Formats: sequence, C-alpha cells, structure tokens
Amino acid sequence: MQIKKQKIEIQQKAKEIYNLCAIRTFEIIKKHSADNQYPEKVRGVLPIYEFILDRLRAVAIMAENNLLWDAEMVVRAISEATVKLLFICLTPESERKKVQTEYWIDLAEINELKQSKQAKLMLEQFKGNSIFETTFKPIVISEERESEILAKKNRKERKSLEQKWSFTELVNSLSKNYKGESIPLILTMAHNYRMSSHLIHADEIGVSIIKERNSRTEEQQDIVNMAHYGRLFSDIVIYSAWSGVGIMNILKEDTKFFFDTMKKFEGMSEVISKYNEKIFGLDDMYEFDVIK
Repeated sequence: MQIKKQKIEIQQKAKEIYNLCAIRTFEIIKKHSADNQYPEKVRGVLPIYEFILDRLRAVAIMAENNLLWDAEMVVRAISEATVKLLFICLTPESERKKVQTEYWIDLAEINELKQSKQAKLMLEQFKGNSIFETTFKPIVISEERESEILAKKNRKERKSLEQKWSFTELVNSLSKNYKGESIPLILTMAHNYRMSSHLIHADEIGVSIIKERNSRTEEQQDIVNMAHYGRLFSDIVIYSAWSGVGIMNILKEDTKFFFDTMKKFEGMSEVISKYNEKIFGLDDMYEFDVIK
C-alpha cells in the first residue's frame, strides 16, 4: 500500500513539473513570436523539442502500466534527442545555423544515401517479390540525386560528420559547455544510454537483468521495480527541464525557472533514493538499475 501511494505521488509530481516546464517554454516562445509565427531562432529546434515532449509522455504511460523495460528503451530516444537539442542550443549563435544545417540537411542526405543503398540490396536479393518492391522501391534515389549528394562531401567528410554527431561525441562536447551545470544531466544521459543499449541490442546484460529480476521474490521485485519506476519519472523531470533550458538559451531568456522547478522533485528524489539503497542489499546485479 505504501509503495502504491508513493508511486502516485512520484508520478503526479513529475507530471506537474513536466507541464510547468512545457507551459513556460511555450509561453516564452510565444512572447518572441510575431504574426502567429514561431520566431525563426527556434524553428530549427522546435520539432526536436516536441519529439522529446511526446516521448516523455509515452514513458510516463508505459511506466504507469509497469512496462518499465519498454519505457527504458524509449528513454534512449529521448537521450539522443535531448543531447542533440542541447548541442544546437548551446552552440554559439554565430555557429548555430551551421550545426542546424548539418542536422537537418547534411546528416539527412547521408541517411538518404545509406537507405537507398540498402534498399537496392534488398531489391536485388528479393528480385521479383512484389512486397519487397512496394516497400523498398520508393526509397531508392535516382542516379542524379546520388551524384548530387556524393559531390557535396567525400566519404571521409561524411564519416567525420557522423562521428561529430554521435552520442558520445555530443556528450563530450556538452560536458564542457554549460558553466559546469550540465554535468548531472550528462551523467543521467550516459547511464540511460548504457542501460537502454543493453536492452535494445538484447546483449547478455540486457537479457539477463530482466530474467534475473523476474526470478526474485515478489517483495524484492516490488523494491527494485519501485526504484526503477522512480528513476524513470526522475528522467521525465530532468529532460523536461533541461530541454526547456536549451530553448531559453537560444531566446536569451533566464533559465532560473527551470532549475527552481526541478527542485520541486527533491522530496520525491529522497523517497526514490531509499529504494535505491535497498537494492544493494539484494544482489550486485541490481547495480545496473541505479544511477550512481
């Protein structure tokens, strides 16, 4: 009964913070808008921000329905999106247009090239199969389009750009970039990325940790599931606030509201921490669930 009550309290507080951050962000954006048009400054990042908000809602729904591992995998997408959003937002204004072009055009063209190549391979492998032709033919680009993309950047340049925008490289860049304040977020993102990677790739750790948890007694599962549940809602708080911070940086607005709003979750964090502490008494395997 106590766990159920605490779950509701954690969920409600996280949702409150999520809503406060989202409302505040759009209020500030609206303040900078004219003629019912979003300011040009944020147009390049707004779709990423909306992607983050939508995925955070999905994490909340899944967590509430005890789909903790599935929610964990969605958190990976949020981590990726947030680190890209912040990279763009915290890039100096003089260079921001360049990095937005890299994200929306250059990387998109590289992916277009890769998808076309893969589609050609599939069509060759399953020649004459109408299902595969319906699926993959639209993805194949013309020779003219392929030549156009290849002419812009050689193979080395394309690889270098992809490396620059990899999660690891972006995290390394961000860890040096926001007056030292980004470190807690970076630790959270790095942990989430590792955890979800195990699950997405279905490696030994990803498969074993789920199996191991399911083998525990009901009482032990309640403890570790509560810690996991709490961490997912902590993520909702952190990503909601920090994505708002990124938008404020572009608009040159004060970010204090978002840091103050995150503090509203401190009482819930103390509750979650108590369950995290109990995990270590169960088995070292559960260390994978804990943000250290």
